[in-house]
Amino acid sequence: MTNHWTYSLVPAIEYSELAHRSATQEFMQVGHFHDQVQIVAIFDGWRSFVTPVGTFWAEAGQIVVLPARLFHAPLMRARSTVSILYLDPEHHAARVIRRPTVLDGRGATRPTELLDRVVAASECADEPEFRPIISTLIDLVVGSEASIEEIAKTAGYSADGFIRSFSRNVGTTPAKYRIAHRLNVARALLKQGVSPADAACESGFADQSHLGRCFLMTYGTTPGAYREGMRSA
Repeated sequence: MTNHWTYSLVPAIEYSELAHRSATQEFMQVGHFHDQVQIVAIFDGWRSFVTPVGTFWAEAGQIVVLPARLFHAPLMRARSTVSILYLDPEHHAARVIRRPTVLDGRGATRPTELLDRVVAASECADEPEFRPIISTLIDLVVGSEASIEEIAKTAGYSADGFIRSFSRNVGTTPAKYRIAHRLNVARALLKQGVSPADAACESGFADQSHLGRCFLMTYGTTPGAYREGMRSA
């Protein structure tokens, strides 16, 4: 068993990747979000996700579904086995997954079985689509290198008022959300085969070491290990 997450492509499912962790030690991950949909299958132990729209908790035999761009702080029992199927926005199933939810996953073990279970449930659900709250302010934070004080002024807030409003609605501070966004950019570059050093530079990190520390605390693996996982089917 390893304390870290392992990542790989899923040959049977286009526009997807798989993360897996089976461990006896607790591993705390910092809050983050993904540009992909997450299908989280719990096989042993439990896992929960604290989000600005509620806490979603699941135990062995259940599946947690999180839409893209939902900020979450994951918690996990020390002894647990979990697999996460990530679906890129280009995947057709990503269009029918609209809200975070917890489903019965008993009997579904393979990635294709997990996907079928989630798609069937999502197609039957009549729920409004999840959209990141105050998306305009989010765009200001991730689309500019301006300071938070400058962004707050542009949006008509005081710096403290902007941070409070952003944190209350998004689930984290603007500064931490900006780091999470840069990690998504770096992750996409690594998936394309870009070196960790170049990915760090292109995504706005100070250097490769800075990216490595943030990547490990967030995704539970190193940029190099993730890149290697994406190069093998």
